[in-house]
Amino acid sequence: MSWIRRRSRTTEPPDGRLPDLAFLTLVRDALEEIAPGSTAGAELKGNSPLSPRGWAVAVGPAGHGDDRHYDLIAIPDVSVRHDPPCFGDCVVVVTTPRDAAGLWARSAGACMLELLDGTGSMRPRPVFRALNCV
Repeated sequence: MSWIRRRSRTTEPPDGRLPDLAFLTLVRDALEEIAPGSTAGAELKGNSPLSPRGWAVAVGPAGHGDDRHYDLIAIPDVSVRHDPPCFGDCVVVVTTPRDAAGLWARSAGACMLELLDGTGSMRPRPVFRALNCV
């Protein structure tokens, strides 16, 4: 996956911001929670969990927002060599990084898994109920 490169940082992440791989571990765990078995065999490589099923999620370069902002890029098929299909989304840590990763997994992450599954069997929990917003 030469097109997913770990960007170098001159300093450690700012206080309060998890390193990219630590945040992606939370994303992987949240995807597993909403769709058991979906991350089986996924390994953290470079700056992304890479699934044996051919999908990956990466943290994009910081372009806007503050230290609580994570840009995530979902790649449903890493076997495509040139211009792989992907979609970007972002999440902001309002309470905890675990909650932010879970929010992404229940929204854009669930969409990615549904694209891969294609059976309509993905039934993520409602986001607002999970956040006690209703």
